[in-house]
Amino acid sequence: GSTQRPTTYYTETSGVGIALHLHKPNLARHIGIVGLGAGTLATYGHPGDRFRFYEINDNVIAMAKEYFSFLRETPASVELLLGDARLTLEREQPQAFDILVLDAFSGDAIPVHLLTREAMEIYRKHLKEKGILAIHISNLYFDLSSIISGLAQSANMECTIVCDEGVDSSNALKSTWAILSQDRETIDIALGTGTSARYHGKPVLWTDDSSNLFEALK
Repeated sequence: GSTQRPTTYYTETSGVGIALHLHKPNLARHIGIVGLGAGTLATYGHPGDRFRFYEINDNVIAMAKEYFSFLRETPASVELLLGDARLTLEREQPQAFDILVLDAFSGDAIPVHLLTREAMEIYRKHLKEKGILAIHISNLYFDLSSIISGLAQSANMECTIVCDEGVDSSNALKSTWAILSQDRETIDIALGTGTSARYHGKPVLWTDDSSNLFEALK
Protein backbone atom coordinates (compact mmCIF):
# COMPACT_ATOMS: atom_id res chain seq x y z
CA GLY A 1 0.00 0.00 0.00
CA SER A 2 0.94 3.67 0.11
CA THR A 3 3.25 5.14 2.72
CA GLN A 4 0.39 7.25 4.05
CA ARG A 5 -1.65 5.92 6.95
CA PRO A 6 -5.43 5.94 6.85
CA THR A 7 -7.04 8.20 9.46
CA THR A 8 -10.38 9.11 11.11
CA TYR A 9 -13.11 6.50 10.39
CA TYR A 10 -10.89 4.48 8.06
CA THR A 11 -8.01 3.29 10.26
CA GLU A 12 -6.64 -0.23 10.11
CA THR A 13 -8.76 -1.25 13.12
CA SER A 14 -12.02 0.05 11.58
CA GLY A 15 -14.41 -2.43 9.95
CA VAL A 16 -13.52 -1.28 6.45
CA GLY A 17 -9.80 -1.20 7.27
CA ILE A 18 -9.84 -4.79 8.50
CA ALA A 19 -11.82 -5.95 5.46
CA LEU A 20 -9.54 -4.14 3.01
CA HIS A 21 -6.50 -5.67 4.71
CA LEU A 22 -7.72 -9.23 4.87
CA HIS A 23 -10.06 -9.68 1.88
CA LYS A 24 -7.95 -11.13 -0.97
CA PRO A 25 -4.90 -9.00 -0.13
CA ASN A 26 -2.61 -10.85 -2.53
CA LEU A 27 -4.86 -10.60 -5.58
CA ALA A 28 -5.51 -7.65 -7.87
CA ARG A 29 -8.83 -6.41 -6.50
CA HIS A 30 -11.63 -4.30 -7.92
CA ILE A 31 -13.02 -2.02 -5.22
CA GLY A 32 -16.00 0.31 -5.59
CA ILE A 33 -16.54 3.22 -3.20
CA VAL A 34 -19.69 5.35 -3.00
CA GLY A 35 -18.62 8.70 -1.52
CA LEU A 36 -15.10 10.03 -2.06
CA GLY A 37 -14.45 12.27 0.93
CA ALA A 38 -10.72 12.99 1.02
CA GLY A 39 -9.99 9.74 -0.83
CA THR A 40 -8.55 8.20 2.35
CA LEU A 41 -9.47 4.62 1.42
CA ALA A 42 -7.09 4.75 -1.54
CA THR A 43 -4.29 4.22 1.02
CA TYR A 44 -5.34 0.56 1.10
CA GLY A 45 -4.55 0.12 -2.58
CA HIS A 46 -1.86 -2.28 -3.78
CA PRO A 47 -0.30 -2.35 -7.26
CA GLY A 48 -2.83 -4.02 -9.54
CA ASP A 49 -5.87 -2.95 -7.48
CA ARG A 50 -8.51 -0.79 -9.15
CA PHE A 51 -10.45 1.73 -7.05
CA ARG A 52 -13.62 3.14 -8.59
CA PHE A 53 -15.04 6.11 -6.65
CA TYR A 54 -18.62 7.37 -7.17
CA GLU A 55 -19.10 10.96 -5.98
CA ILE A 56 -22.12 13.22 -6.45
CA ASN A 57 -20.38 16.52 -5.65
CA ASP A 58 -17.72 17.91 -8.01
CA ASN A 59 -16.41 20.18 -5.21
CA VAL A 60 -15.52 17.08 -3.19
CA ILE A 61 -13.54 15.71 -6.14
CA ALA A 62 -11.72 19.03 -6.57
CA MET A 63 -10.85 19.19 -2.85
CA ALA A 64 -9.66 15.57 -2.69
CA LYS A 65 -7.30 16.25 -5.59
CA GLU A 66 -6.09 19.66 -4.41
CA TYR A 67 -5.79 19.38 -0.62
CA PHE A 68 -5.11 15.69 -0.04
CA SER A 69 -2.54 13.36 -1.54
CA PHE A 70 -4.28 9.98 -0.97
CA LEU A 71 -5.38 9.71 -4.61
CA ARG A 72 -1.97 10.74 -5.97
CA GLU A 73 0.06 8.47 -3.74
CA THR A 74 -1.81 5.18 -4.00
CA PRO A 75 -0.17 2.49 -6.13
CA ALA A 76 -3.67 1.35 -7.20
CA SER A 77 -5.31 2.71 -10.33
CA VAL A 78 -8.12 5.17 -9.51
CA GLU A 79 -11.25 6.14 -11.42
CA LEU A 80 -13.54 8.98 -10.31
CA LEU A 81 -17.13 9.04 -11.54
CA LEU A 82 -19.20 12.18 -10.97
CA GLY A 83 -22.94 11.76 -10.45
CA ASP A 84 -25.53 10.04 -8.30
CA ALA A 85 -23.99 6.65 -7.45
CA ARG A 86 -27.24 4.73 -7.65
CA LEU A 87 -28.05 6.02 -11.13
CA THR A 88 -24.51 5.38 -12.33
CA LEU A 89 -24.47 1.85 -10.92
CA GLU A 90 -27.94 1.20 -12.35
CA ARG A 91 -26.71 2.01 -15.86
CA GLU A 92 -23.35 0.22 -15.66
CA GLN A 93 -22.47 -3.31 -16.65
CA PRO A 94 -21.84 -5.50 -13.57
CA GLN A 95 -18.49 -4.39 -12.13
CA ALA A 96 -17.64 -7.61 -10.25
CA PHE A 97 -16.40 -5.76 -7.17
CA ASP A 98 -14.48 -7.71 -4.54
CA ILE A 99 -15.54 -5.00 -2.08
CA LEU A 100 -18.14 -2.28 -2.49
CA VAL A 101 -17.97 0.46 0.15
CA LEU A 102 -20.92 2.76 0.88
CA ASP A 103 -19.77 5.89 2.66
CA ALA A 104 -22.53 8.46 2.25
CA PHE A 105 -24.34 8.26 5.58
CA SER A 106 -22.28 10.10 8.20
CA GLY A 107 -23.92 13.53 7.80
CA ASP A 108 -27.27 14.89 8.97
CA ALA A 109 -28.89 14.45 5.54
CA ILE A 110 -29.16 10.73 4.77
CA PRO A 111 -29.53 9.83 1.06
CA VAL A 112 -32.36 7.38 1.73
CA HIS A 113 -32.50 6.21 -1.92
CA LEU A 114 -29.11 4.50 -1.34
CA LEU A 115 -30.55 2.43 1.55
CA THR A 116 -33.61 0.78 0.03
CA ARG A 117 -34.33 -2.80 -1.04
CA GLU A 118 -34.16 -1.69 -4.68
CA ALA A 119 -30.75 -0.03 -4.17
CA MET A 120 -29.56 -3.22 -2.50
CA GLU A 121 -30.46 -5.23 -5.61
CA ILE A 122 -28.23 -2.91 -7.63
CA TYR A 123 -25.29 -3.36 -5.23
CA ARG A 124 -25.72 -7.13 -5.32
CA LYS A 125 -25.57 -7.06 -9.13
CA HIS A 126 -22.14 -5.43 -8.93
CA LEU A 127 -20.57 -7.74 -6.33
CA LYS A 128 -18.58 -10.87 -7.06
CA GLU A 129 -20.12 -14.08 -5.73
CA LYS A 130 -18.22 -13.87 -2.44
CA GLY A 131 -17.88 -10.10 -2.52
CA ILE A 132 -18.24 -7.84 0.50
CA LEU A 133 -20.46 -4.82 1.01
CA ALA A 134 -19.01 -2.47 3.66
CA ILE A 135 -21.36 0.28 4.87
CA HIS A 136 -20.18 3.18 7.03
CA ILE A 137 -22.88 3.86 9.62
CA SER A 138 -21.11 6.14 12.14
CA ASN A 139 -23.59 8.97 12.65
CA LEU A 140 -24.37 11.42 15.45
CA TYR A 141 -28.09 11.60 14.69
CA PHE A 142 -29.15 8.25 13.27
CA ASP A 143 -28.62 4.61 14.19
CA LEU A 144 -28.76 2.82 10.86
CA SER A 145 -28.08 -0.71 12.15
CA SER A 146 -31.75 -1.75 12.02
CA ILE A 147 -32.01 -0.44 8.44
CA ILE A 148 -28.85 -2.26 7.32
CA SER A 149 -30.10 -5.42 9.03
CA GLY A 150 -33.36 -5.15 7.08
CA LEU A 151 -31.45 -4.72 3.81
CA ALA A 152 -29.24 -7.71 4.57
CA GLN A 153 -32.27 -9.86 5.32
CA SER A 154 -34.04 -8.76 2.13
CA ALA A 155 -30.97 -9.64 0.05
CA ASN A 156 -30.32 -12.92 1.88
CA MET A 157 -26.94 -11.68 3.11
CA GLU A 158 -25.13 -12.14 6.40
CA CYS A 159 -24.45 -8.94 8.35
CA THR A 160 -21.91 -8.11 11.04
CA ILE A 161 -21.46 -4.77 12.82
CA VAL A 162 -17.90 -3.71 13.66
CA CYS A 163 -17.46 -0.97 16.27
CA ASP A 164 -14.00 0.51 16.69
CA GLU A 165 -13.23 2.79 19.62
CA GLY A 166 -10.69 4.72 17.55
CA VAL A 167 -7.92 4.65 20.13
CA ASP A 168 -5.06 3.41 17.95
CA SER A 169 -3.81 6.89 17.06
CA SER A 170 -4.54 10.58 17.63
CA ASN A 171 -6.03 10.78 14.11
CA ALA A 172 -8.49 7.94 14.73
CA LEU A 173 -12.21 8.46 15.32
CA LYS A 174 -14.72 6.06 16.81
CA SER A 175 -16.39 4.25 13.92
CA THR A 176 -19.18 1.81 13.16
CA TRP A 177 -19.17 -0.24 9.96
CA ALA A 178 -21.57 -2.93 8.76
CA ILE A 179 -19.92 -5.75 6.80
CA LEU A 180 -22.23 -7.83 4.58
CA SER A 181 -21.71 -10.85 2.37
CA GLN A 182 -23.79 -13.74 1.08
CA ASP A 183 -21.44 -16.03 2.88
CA ARG A 184 -20.76 -16.05 6.65
CA GLU A 185 -17.34 -17.62 6.09
CA THR A 186 -16.34 -14.74 3.79
CA ILE A 187 -17.13 -12.27 6.59
CA ASP A 188 -15.27 -14.34 9.19
CA ILE A 189 -12.17 -14.53 6.98
CA ALA A 190 -12.37 -10.85 6.02
CA LEU A 191 -12.65 -9.72 9.64
CA GLY A 192 -10.38 -12.23 11.34
CA THR A 193 -11.41 -13.32 14.82
CA GLY A 194 -13.02 -11.56 17.70
CA THR A 195 -13.76 -8.20 16.09
CA SER A 196 -17.41 -8.40 15.28
CA ALA A 197 -20.94 -8.80 16.56
CA ARG A 198 -24.09 -9.83 14.79
CA TYR A 199 -26.92 -7.34 15.00
CA HIS A 200 -29.68 -8.58 17.28
CA GLY A 201 -32.16 -5.72 17.01
CA LYS A 202 -35.36 -5.66 14.98
CA PRO A 203 -34.68 -5.25 11.25
CA VAL A 204 -36.45 -2.39 9.45
CA LEU A 205 -36.76 -2.56 5.67
CA TRP A 206 -36.86 0.63 3.61
CA THR A 207 -38.09 0.49 0.03
CA ASP A 208 -38.33 3.13 -2.68
CA ASP A 209 -42.02 3.52 -1.76
CA SER A 210 -41.69 3.37 1.99
CA SER A 211 -39.01 4.82 4.26
CA ASN A 212 -39.10 6.88 7.42
CA LEU A 213 -36.02 8.54 8.90
CA PHE A 214 -37.77 8.76 12.28
CA GLU A 215 -37.32 4.99 12.53
CA ALA A 216 -33.57 5.54 12.62
CA LEU A 217 -33.36 8.57 14.94
CA LYS A 218 -31.13 7.99 17.95
